Amino acid sequence: MESLLIRERYKVIHVLYAEEDYAALEAVDIRDREQTLYLLNVYEGKYLKSYLGCFHQLRGCPAYREMFVWQDSLVAVFTYREGLSIDRVFFQGARLDWRMRMDAAGALFRQALAMWEYPPQISCAALLSDNIQILREERVLEINYAVRPLGELDRRELVLLLSDQIRKVLLQRWDSPVEERRFVRELCAGAERSAVGAYGSWIAAEPAIRAAYERIENKGPLGKWLYLLFMNLRDWGQRRLKRKRGGSGR
Repeated sequence: MESLLIRERYKVIHVLYAEEDYAALEAVDIRDREQTLYLLNVYEGKYLKSYLGCFHQLRGCPAYREMFVWQDSLVAVFTYREGLSIDRVFFQGARLDWRMRMDAAGALFRQALAMWEYPPQISCAALLSDNIQILREERVLEINYAVRPLGELDRRELVLLLSDQIRKVLLQRWDSPVEERRFVRELCAGAERSAVGAYGSWIAAEPAIRAAYERIENKGPLGKWLYLLFMNLRDWGQRRLKRKRGGSGR
């Protein structure tokens, strides 16, 4: 597969993912002196017609380059960003600065908003963990478009996937403020039904969350420890009381 040349232009250098009638390939354009990396989505058989329609509807995606038919296969080409997947960076127990978490969350909301008008077969696949990349040098979040077949989807699925990724990035920790915890709980409980609404909620909540982090950061060691202790006890007590009253307990 490494020596495969598609359309006498794209040289495949790595197979990112493969299943029956679909493959995601990393390739370079042999005509490009810069050796830019590209991601090729190759569809065959049962997927060819449906994804031809999906990519015909795709508008305004900066990473999208072209689509063509090659040897009875449909090929959709995107630029490829190489970094670390979101799961490798924001894993349980990762010691990361809160500012990096906030910046990554903001980037996820902006990406979801930008993809809201894309066909859900494309936008939902783009929010799978392997497609969300943190670039090593810049620590910037970027999206790859390995558009794996996921079955019939609607836009609501995009918000659910976004919520799952936000919960991973803004993971509840000992020192995460109550303002952030409440925001994540409400989002994951289904408070928003569109990426537009989710982004609006984030814009409204972000200043208070950042201010809460700064208050915690500016306390001395003992004051910080006591503040976090009482904050966690109070949060635990409020959630326990809510469960007893028949709430979700989130």
